Amino acid sequence: MDKSGNMVGKMLTQNGLGYKIPNKVAAKQGPAFLQKQRNGSVAYTQGVAAEQQACNWLEQDGWTVLLRRARTHRGEIDIVASKAVVLCFVEVKKRRSIEEALVSLQPAQQRR
Repeated sequence: MDKSGNMVGKMLTQNGLGYKIPNKVAAKQGPAFLQKQRNGSVAYTQGVAAEQQACNWLEQDGWTVLLRRARTHRGEIDIVASKAVVLCFVEVKKRRSIEEALVSLQPAQQRR
């Protein structure tokens, strides 16, 4: 508390990414902070659209999409699909090229 009895930093702001930050911090970060917030929002939207495209492609190829964004205790699986006797777990990466997408797949994701 400050001298007047008010709680310093009492008010919190949601930054759009699920984190709460003090208003004073958000004010100091200014436009760069807001740009990062917008970029995160755009990336999320593009990722969801890429998952939808992947589902559309799988279905056109005869796969049945069983689950999307399946949460497990080990993490999230973007798509679970089946075709005949094959069960497929799909990790969707939205990148400019297939090479960039392959590099962005972390070892932990590969093991899972």
